[in-house]
Amino acid sequence: MIRGEVVEWLDGDAAWEIIDQLAIKYAGEPYPRGEERVVAVIAPTHQTVGVG
Repeated sequence: MIRGEVVEWLDGDAAWEIIDQLAIKYAGEPYPRGEERVVAVIAPTHQTVGVG
């Protein structure tokens, strides 16, 4: 889990570039373009590793 503050919102081509990178990594193909998407860039302030 990562906690932090949103420092920037990306939309349009900048957001789709990041979304597609993640979709290709985890699903093997670009994300469908059915709806608009945004990306929140987060500056982490706290990180927890593991379960619980």
